[in-house]
Amino acid sequence: MKINIDEQAQQWFHEELNPADNMAIKFYPRYGGDFQLKQGFGIAFTVEPLPRDSYNETVNGLTYFVDATDTWYFEDDTLNVTLNNDEISYSN
Repeated sequence: MKINIDEQAQQWFHEELNPADNMAIKFYPRYGGDFQLKQGFGIAFTVEPLPRDSYNETVNGLTYFVDATDTWYFEDDTLNVTLNNDEISYSN
C-alpha cells in the first residue's frame, strides 16, 4: 500500500479542510463511487485524530492515513490522489 498525493491536492486539503495540528486526513472505503480499487467500494475521506494502529504518510506537514481495519481495501495498491477541476480524484 502506498499513498501518493500531488501538490495541488495537498494544497486543497490544507485550504479546504484546514485540519488542526492533532488531526489527519483519513481515507476509507465506502459502498459505491466512481473510482473503485475493489469492486463495489469507492474511496472517501474525513478529518480525524490519527490512531496508533494505522498506515500513514506525512507530506508537507499534513498526515494522511488508512485505519488498520480498512487496509484490506488498499493493500497491494498505490492510491494516487490528485486535484482535477477543483475536485479530489483517485487513480492507481
